[in-house]
Amino acid sequence: MLKLVLADILTQFQTFGNHFNAFGQNLVNLKNKLPDMSKFTRKSISQIQREIDAERGPTEILNLKNEEDDNKD
Repeated sequence: MLKLVLADILTQFQTFGNHFNAFGQNLVNLKNKLPDMSKFTRKSISQIQREIDAERGPTEILNLKNEEDDNKD
């Protein structure tokens, strides 16, 4: 009787170990699917805004600022 109980307990531990191992493997797989963030650098909002402004050009920036001023009224 005691042998059966111990065997059942051992089986439960093995089942738990298998689930835990599968969970760990899923985390590793998920981590591997994430993009490599090392190539990205942190930028401030002002840096991003300067880059956007550089792409737009001075005329478009003035038009956008005039629209913002019109919307404030």
